[in-house]
Amino acid sequence: MSQLPKHRHIHQQLTAELDATYRPNDRLPPERELASQFHVSRMTVRNALDQLERERRIYRIKGLGTFVAQPAITKTVVLSSFSEDIRRRGMIPSTTVLAAELSLPDEATAQLLKLDPTDPVVHFHRVRYADRTPICLEKVYLPARLVPDLLSEDLTTSSLYSILAQHYDLRPSRADQTIKSVLLTDEESALLHVPPHSAAFLVQRTTSDQRNRPIECGISLYRGDRYRYELEVSPSPTEAS
Repeated sequence: MSQLPKHRHIHQQLTAELDATYRPNDRLPPERELASQFHVSRMTVRNALDQLERERRIYRIKGLGTFVAQPAITKTVVLSSFSEDIRRRGMIPSTTVLAAELSLPDEATAQLLKLDPTDPVVHFHRVRYADRTPICLEKVYLPARLVPDLLSEDLTTSSLYSILAQHYDLRPSRADQTIKSVLLTDEESALLHVPPHSAAFLVQRTTSDQRNRPIECGISLYRGDRYRYELEVSPSPTEAS
């Protein structure tokens, strides 16, 4: 006989059902039906559902019910493009370009790219998709002198990093990146098809090429319900000895 607490046992059974029976955005039965199905109290079912919600396997909408969440996309610290990450997980990446222009950088962007304020940059504002679901909002800046005619390239189907490597011999070799949690604005939420003020990851990145030149800086907003970061942490040499 299982020694697991009842809510843990129900959690395991529900997890198996989610994997075998349900698809993303399917609605689960109400708590009272689940309680009857598993012969437990509604509180036990609620505890199991709370755990599934913390694991981002389900989401709740007040007045409507409990639904199966979309699978999360795990991002590691390996330097790779959004398109590579999505294809690696068996999904199809795509892009909508909201803006693409030549402009002068603000002071912070000029410093990150080691440019004079009068040096133009190529600027892209894009929505990134996985299997037609919006996942990320992205603003990218590149030194215009390094990427002549980049604005004529098709960035709706091709990876930016692939274009940089193939057309300009610019190969990203390292990146300095910061990650923090934020709440989306109404406009950002609408673009990502999530409720207003949903949680998101704000990722700021400056990428350098094989010659250690900064070639790209950008700000990306990733949906908190669909993205997660996976980091490998090791003890310092002093602690390990």
